[in-house]
Amino acid sequence: MKTIIRQECCMCGSKYFLPFLKVPTFPIFMGTTTQNHEKDLFHDQVWVVCRECGCLQLKELIPLDLLYSAQHSSGAIGAIWENHHKEFCEFILQDSTDSICEIGAGHSDLARKIINKYSGINYLVIEPNPQNVPIGVKVIPGFMEDNLDELHKYDTLVHSHVLEHVYQPRKFIQEIGLIMRHNTSMYVSFPNIEQLINSRGTNSLNFEHTYYLHPFQFRALLKFYDLTVVRERKYLNHSYFFKIVRATAESKLEALPNISKYSESFKEMWVELKEFVQKVNAFGNLDSIPTYLFGAHVFSQALLSLGLESKNVVGILDNANAKNGERLYGTKYNVYNPKVIQNMREVRVILKTSHYQNEIKSQLFGLNSNVEIIE
Repeated sequence: MKTIIRQECCMCGSKYFLPFLKVPTFPIFMGTTTQNHEKDLFHDQVWVVCRECGCLQLKELIPLDLLYSAQHSSGAIGAIWENHHKEFCEFILQDSTDSICEIGAGHSDLARKIINKYSGINYLVIEPNPQNVPIGVKVIPGFMEDNLDELHKYDTLVHSHVLEHVYQPRKFIQEIGLIMRHNTSMYVSFPNIEQLINSRGTNSLNFEHTYYLHPFQFRALLKFYDLTVVRERKYLNHSYFFKIVRATAESKLEALPNISKYSESFKEMWVELKEFVQKVNAFGNLDSIPTYLFGAHVFSQALLSLGLESKNVVGILDNANAKNGERLYGTKYNVYNPKVIQNMREVRVILKTSHYQNEIKSQLFGLNSNVEIIE
């Protein structure tokens, strides 16, 4: 596998990086698969910090056709995500609009909520792996960068949890800014990376989220391309919502604010997760109680890559029906619906799921009051 080497900072364009952290031999795809495990690909996560603006980012990137070879249900399951889509829909529809172009719609949950409120709206989705697209919504399979001419046809642009996936966010914002009409609004949601790291979530930065997207730098970068935030809000400690329009007066940015001070917590996260794995290994070897990990996703991949021993691990629990019976990529474990624990007299679940911890704990205790949760 030939990786893409990041030659300059994705936020400020500097060519000077400082070594920061290497997470060795990590699966490149964070979903499930039916392929033979010998075909799974792994690569080191090589993290560096820009010397100029302090943005933490991956130095070596996975080719997009491998990284996004399939959907993996991220952002589609659970009450937190359901409410995110509901509240972001309401945030967008505070303003009237006749047409929407959504970039990177994923499982189309947001599009479905908007269409349910305004069934006659002119709605286009640009998405490399479109799924469950509502009737009446036009679809262009592919990436925004290859379909820029479509953007100027719509008075509202939307992307939810897309920007953190973009390999060149500076260029991404520049291209949108150049094509946006003066009466066009752009609505953006992206994750609160700081809080994801603080909750020790490996869904914070990884092969898909390849740089530390911080609101300080995001707002400043918009100004460089004559865009400005006119409305914003936080959704829990999960996401930021922004409404963006073309600025009324040109403004130039000399330098992005430096965010290097936020990087250290990412290194601390990996140290603490390693310590957690060591404790689980020592504890789990005392008996033979069947044990599951929760999350057929990067959460489980991270713990296993750090050396979680497999003596009593039966498999992976996940709420996505499409993952049932498949194997978590990069591991030997198959995926089961959480209901599999319902009638077990003794069972353990290893749970390290960031913002979703309490939601999942409640679900597990509801299925089996005897479940022992290791967190």
